[in-house]
Amino acid sequence: MEFVSPNPFTSFIFYVFLSCAVIVIAYTCNFYYLAFLSGRRKEIQEDTVSIGEPTITIQLPIYNEKYVAKRLINSVCELDYPKQKMSIMVLDDSDDNTTKQVAELVQDYKSRGFDISHIRRGTMLMKTILP
Repeated sequence: MEFVSPNPFTSFIFYVFLSCAVIVIAYTCNFYYLAFLSGRRKEIQEDTVSIGEPTITIQLPIYNEKYVAKRLINSVCELDYPKQKMSIMVLDDSDDNTTKQVAELVQDYKSRGFDISHIRRGTMLMKTILP
């Protein structure tokens, strides 16, 4: 029987398949190794100390949103997060009656103990003064 040389394309496909199989096996072994390590790490994590919730700042940009502003501020103030760890900044560039509505709402929440501030840029004041 005579030796027949293999087709080069078939050989190429075989080596690509073999390389992919090796990569999949290596990935699978790595996955099981990391799963094993994570199982051991849970025992170590029991000794960690909880520092509580971090202090956060929530910034609410608003521009002529008179129908959305009240709902937005109310929903942020109703978050299940400690008041003393939360600072809320309402960034208002409105040039309509939204500014008055937001200012009243911010004062209401300030009186309830929230750390909330209503911030307006000076450029918007200049736009209303100078046409």
